[in-house]
Amino acid sequence: MPAQLGIYGLGVMGTNLARNFASRGFKVAIFNIEPKVTNTFMNKFGQEGNFVATQNVHSFIQALESPRKILMMLPAGHVVDDVIQQISTFLDAGDILIDGGNSHRSEEHT
Repeated sequence: MPAQLGIYGLGVMGTNLARNFASRGFKVAIFNIEPKVTNTFMNKFGQEGNFVATQNVHSFIQALESPRKILMMLPAGHVVDDVIQQISTFLDAGDILIDGGNSHRSEEHT
């Protein structure tokens, strides 16, 4: 059975959101650009829920049911644009990609 949603980025917020979703019965695919982070997550929290640990973008996408629901938890800036460009080549019409990370706030809008 494929994962119901995916978390891309396992910093503090991504880790806690993945754990929260899993604690509510969701099967969660997880991915971090640094495989060591994914391995550490699974060693610490893997027993808490139904996680699918992936080591590359292709396996991350393949682990998700369609339509795919992906929550990106990335640092603000160009990394978000880079990941969107990278991941969009694997997505289909109807897939959902959410940027849930922080944003740079423009001072001109205060």
